[in-house]
Amino acid sequence: MSFFATRGRRALRRRLSHLSSATLPGRLESLEQRALLTAGIALDPTFGSGGLVTTDIIGPSSDSATKIAITQPDGKILVAGNAQQPVAGNRFLLVRYDADGSLYTTFGNAGFVTSNFGDHWNAYGMTVDGSGHIVVVGDAFLNGGEWTAIVEYNSDGSLNQSFGSSGLVTTGIGNVIATARGVAVDPAGNIDITGDTLYQGTQMPHGYYLFVARFKPGGTLDTTFGNGGDALSNVGTYGNAIALDAAGNLVVAGQNGSAGNSQAIVARFTSSGALDLTFNGGQGYAATNFGVTNTNGAPAPAVANAVAIDANQEIVVAGDTPNTYPQPEAIGLARYTTLGTLDPTFGSGGQTAIGAVGNTAHGLAIDPAGNILVAATISSQKFAALRFTPGGALDSGFGARGEADVNFGSSYFSNQAFSVALTSAGQILLAGQVNNARNMNHLAVARLNSNGAIDNSFGPNNNGTAVSDFQISALNLAHGVALQGDGKIVTAGDDYPSSGRLFTVSRYNADGTPDVSFGGGGTVTTDMTGGTYNDSIEYADAVAIDGQQQIVVAGQVAHIGGGTDIALARYKSDGTLDVSFGNNGIVFTSLVPGGANEARAVAILANGDILVGGITTDGQDNNHSNFALVRYTSNGQLDATFGGTAFGGGPGWVQTDFGGADRA
Repeated sequence: MSFFATRGRRALRRRLSHLSSATLPGRLESLEQRALLTAGIALDPTFGSGGLVTTDIIGPSSDSATKIAITQPDGKILVAGNAQQPVAGNRFLLVRYDADGSLYTTFGNAGFVTSNFGDHWNAYGMTVDGSGHIVVVGDAFLNGGEWTAIVEYNSDGSLNQSFGSSGLVTTGIGNVIATARGVAVDPAGNIDITGDTLYQGTQMPHGYYLFVARFKPGGTLDTTFGNGGDALSNVGTYGNAIALDAAGNLVVAGQNGSAGNSQAIVARFTSSGALDLTFNGGQGYAATNFGVTNTNGAPAPAVANAVAIDANQEIVVAGDTPNTYPQPEAIGLARYTTLGTLDPTFGSGGQTAIGAVGNTAHGLAIDPAGNILVAATISSQKFAALRFTPGGALDSGFGARGEADVNFGSSYFSNQAFSVALTSAGQILLAGQVNNARNMNHLAVARLNSNGAIDNSFGPNNNGTAVSDFQISALNLAHGVALQGDGKIVTAGDDYPSSGRLFTVSRYNADGTPDVSFGGGGTVTTDMTGGTYNDSIEYADAVAIDGQQQIVVAGQVAHIGGGTDIALARYKSDGTLDVSFGNNGIVFTSLVPGGANEARAVAILANGDILVGGITTDGQDNNHSNFALVRYTSNGQLDATFGGTAFGGGPGWVQTDFGGADRA
């Protein structure tokens, strides 16, 4: 029994643009979902779960840790960041590790939590209050704007239902666009945040302004703070980090000005939300370029990304000088007295800088001896910690002349450290991201000993590192479906793990449960590419089953240099490739070399021959495509008795121009 299996005409279809000379259709990306309907078009409750089956076949996302990693009193580690979904954008990601670097499986979903309140959520800051609640801040795209988002979790990773609206607070800070980037909790449990907002009112010129805001422990704005709960200030355009001093003042690090003409700033607000005019001679803020100048002698643009307060209540900020071309970027530190002036005993006149191309600093911590630890990215690719002495010099006794680089292995590059924290034993924790050859980010954590050496007692592989790829956001797509004679259901589509896109075939029992006798737990994935083919572009669009219960899947693969080929694979009934078909189970066909050749539908004839319908590029015009029909013998060879040049094709295939951009 054979079935002509095709997904029909899709209204929306999004493909990667991999051809410069041919226009290809789009593909709607979604998790694989199949529903069988009863004759009355109602969901059949005996199938799957209420008539639905969803399968997350494999799910590595693009994950990263943002600015803050915290060691809890019990030695467990919290990391906040983002899990990037291929279609919906980012989710908040919260991860808890045990003291040895393994995922703490009783937390959330076997060690991690994602919060999906809507599309495009970005987490930038995290802290833990005195009750063990975890507060994560960032932004979210809601109601046509970009809103500040605050999420509070219980210590087990569940949402704190008594905070805000079931654990969530969103606010525009009175405007359409507002992002929270830093957070601190005071001894009373109030949550203080800083960030930036796009002001479009009448009291000040339109533009971006630094803000601070305070929320009560339950998530409501503290209307006694600032102007009804928040305060905008023209001393800065962005607030990136916040710390509380012993007097309860809010100390904010950020920047003032645009990217090419900015200053790193530190501002101090009183506990009531007013700019503290006792700071820096009545200004309430201080600005620096970390002493770096451009080749023309003008101060280099600078930004402060992190702030900490030392045992003497002096303020340390860390940042960098981006956009200084042709000068290299520099990591910068500055220390201010309690009066807001640069501390002349630190560095050179209160500041210090280390220049190298691609140097950035985002995290900051101060150890009990007064040494300053900085989470840094060196030369755009090294995940590193720097340690400075209390006087502002690189500590030659730490790592290699003050710098400790973390090697995650040859599988990763463009590694970036965004956060640093200290354990009670003096160990140094770094959090950030690493990038693999498929351009997928993974959340990364490393632990160093106090001298900068890798702590090999940490991590699942005892190499001082933990790289996490959370199975929550793969592109699992089903485009074709066919029924076996025994009632089992076969779907074909594609999956996009970190190793590249794969042909994916799944088989379900008649009741919707995965058929575990097929492949690995009901699913088979096949890497159709290699050599001249692009491993990120391979799509399975149709499936058919022959009289021997063999499964034929049809789709396309792309050449690295451009153009796509029709791709076929045949599987035995147990899910293994049928090596007697084509080349070890796989067939590639280029009807028009260098053009767009795609299979969209497949059928199997009674004698075992295979018919494929799809498209091919018009040989005379790569901007135009024609309907194509191809016939293969049962062993995967083009059937030379079919088609030919008389039909506009060649041995085994024909093409037809119906006018316009033709699609099968």
